[in-house]
Amino acid sequence: CRYFDFTTAVIRENPISAFLLDSVVCQDSSILIRFNGSRADSSLFQWNFDGGLISVLVPDREIEIKWRQPGKKRLFLKLTNYKCSDESFREIEVLAPLPKPQVFCETTDSTILFHWNKINRVKQYKIDILDGNTGQWVSDTSYLVTKRFFNDSSRIRLSLEDEGPCSDVASDLILCQSPD
Repeated sequence: CRYFDFTTAVIRENPISAFLLDSVVCQDSSILIRFNGSRADSSLFQWNFDGGLISVLVPDREIEIKWRQPGKKRLFLKLTNYKCSDESFREIEVLAPLPKPQVFCETTDSTILFHWNKINRVKQYKIDILDGNTGQWVSDTSYLVTKRFFNDSSRIRLSLEDEGPCSDVASDLILCQSPD
């Protein structure tokens, strides 16, 4: 028995579900995710942003995302074009902003000592002297002002510079004066 049969084969380019993003973001900021894979116009995007709030800037190309809670997040993209598909995963660390520092002061007859607790992720502590004499750093968590007169006072603001992507944060104004 002899016969002829025809089969049609459709060859499609496999989609590539690649996307770019930073590896760390601050909780008070958003991050831009850019699709940089390849796809056909009819491809179906299935994103999972691990609880992130999204704002689409360019459909399926650029997405802005922000998280309400800090921690490690896992992002997922499945790109499907007919029966062809590809998946990508990326992890990102969402950092909580630095806490507002609490500054304490102690006075003696000749000095005013400002001090605070060490805070993780602080790259640099900065003192803004608003009133009074300048002083000197005793350590990265204390600053000493020498008085000229017994009743001298000093007012400062302490700023913290984050070593990561989070914004700097500052203390309230701190006034330290000699007791009456």
